[in-house]
Amino acid sequence: MVGTIAWLMSEIVFHAHVPGWTAVLGWSLLFSNVFALPLMNLGGLILEEAPARDLQGVWGALVLSFALVPFQGWAAAKGLFGKDEGPWFRTPKTGRVTDEVHHLRRLNLLRRWLLGPRARRQDIRPPAHPAAPIVRRRNGVGRRSRWLGWGVAVTMLIAFGGLAWLSSRAPVVDAAGNPLYLHGSGTAPACVATTFDQTIGARPTVPTSCSIQSAAGGVTTTWGFTNLPLQTVTAGTWSFVMAWTGGSGSTNDTVSVAVGVSVTASCAGFVALIPNAGTTWTTTYGSATANPTSPLTVTTSAVQAPLVITAGGSLCLSVTLTHNTGGRPSMLYDGVAGVADTRVVPPSIVVPESVLGFVGLALLIPIFTGRKRWLAFLKARR
Repeated sequence: MVGTIAWLMSEIVFHAHVPGWTAVLGWSLLFSNVFALPLMNLGGLILEEAPARDLQGVWGALVLSFALVPFQGWAAAKGLFGKDEGPWFRTPKTGRVTDEVHHLRRLNLLRRWLLGPRARRQDIRPPAHPAAPIVRRRNGVGRRSRWLGWGVAVTMLIAFGGLAWLSSRAPVVDAAGNPLYLHGSGTAPACVATTFDQTIGARPTVPTSCSIQSAAGGVTTTWGFTNLPLQTVTAGTWSFVMAWTGGSGSTNDTVSVAVGVSVTASCAGFVALIPNAGTTWTTTYGSATANPTSPLTVTTSAVQAPLVITAGGSLCLSVTLTHNTGGRPSMLYDGVAGVADTRVVPPSIVVPESVLGFVGLALLIPIFTGRKRWLAFLKARR
């Protein structure tokens, strides 16, 4: 219940997922949580081969089962943390058998498929001294029930097949967008700009963090998030949070940010795609502007189009610092949080599903469980 509520809140309210936790996985868990009890009852219905007679009881069992879930959870918690065991009352049983026990044949077939020759057919015999004679169904009723049971089974098979097919066609899944921190190499403060990723910088203080000083006419620096898997950044607004220091007098500088992609592991000559045409991603800062404190945040002036990153490609970021008046401030990066953690915040990142194909490996279970069958096959090949 907690997992179901948490997933619904993250999907519907917050529109964010845990990185690596795919939408198909989340909705599949929700599906299994909600439909576990109905499917269990339907399974018993089919094995019982009396769906028309038992359908009314199944609905009652569903309502009762869901109503008991909180109490069962509370009892499990008490059993886990409680000091003493509680009482246990045996459910009364009459011993009256009113139907033939012949539905285990399907379970036997499943067992033979999973375990191979090791699984022997179990003889299903009525008790030696039944408390009451077994009541046999009439042939006509049995046939109708059997066909209805198989109809329900085929319907469930089609439903699960359709679910698997729709899941395989779900090309993308949203993951929580993470801030991407800028990094540099070499001795601070004159570091060489290198990469940006989800890891925050390790340079501890302002004097040892990397910095870039603005210049008249503008100085442009590029960072790359390289060798990425196939993914897409969804449509939305981009933000750039810049830590800076210095400047004196009527300081007025401009920062302009651009993001693009490269099909290689290098950002040399990348094409800037963000901000889109007709939009901006720039602001002024300094003691003579509305942004005198560090850090400052600059956001794209409008929602940007999706950005596709090809497999093995790179996400590239360029920052241009232009000095206008007053003292020349510097942008700080690759430092600790709150001091010099300059970063770019993209919209949610979309990653393609890539593990659904492994579901088909379930068909290989008999190869590993049917040891005798596998050894016989190898012997025959010799």
